[in-house]
Amino acid sequence: MSESDPPNPNVFSGAHAMQLFDSDESLADAVADFCAEGVLRNETTLAVVREERWYSIAQRLSSRGGVAIDDALLRGLLTVRSAERMLKGIMRAGRPHLPLITTTMGPLIARLEAFGRPLRIYGEMVDMLASRGEHVAALELEELWNDVDLRKNYRVFCSYMAANFADPRTRDELRRVCAAHTEVRSDPRDVRGSSLVRATVGS
Repeated sequence: MSESDPPNPNVFSGAHAMQLFDSDESLADAVADFCAEGVLRNETTLAVVREERWYSIAQRLSSRGGVAIDDALLRGLLTVRSAERMLKGIMRAGRPHLPLITTTMGPLIARLEAFGRPLRIYGEMVDMLASRGEHVAALELEELWNDVDLRKNYRVFCSYMAANFADPRTRDELRRVCAAHTEVRSDPRDVRGSSLVRATVGS
């Protein structure tokens, strides 16, 4: 696969997109496509991912995506950070804290911007909050991300497990989370995720 033939062109059209997933497998597929597309287009890609999930994403990047991971890391085309550690570093009293977000992510973003390439970011800190039932905190983090103008010309991709919104009592939170994004989607193979997207934002 050549740089002119990325694995899944235009994975997302929105600047700040989210996707609802049913399984770790479908999530890993989509994240691998998102990261491979960035690397093969010579864009700087940041993945803020659960440590245990990175292995399956990396496997897909190397095999199906055709990405030489070590080379991409060395050239700064790919940067991987622990979602667990980064989330811990931006929370105060159970809520995302803007000064901590700025001091934690600001230097990292500035370093990645210095490469002078388009920047794309995948993150699952919000899903970690939702998986703990902290939907309000997840929404606050989404809104803070939008408000701080960190996005600029970035392409941002957030993932959520659909199971975290299975309880009908969380539907209002899901609607608000969806509203914080410019694009909301699911994979047709993900039955629950697709159903929630249709019920929340329409087909």
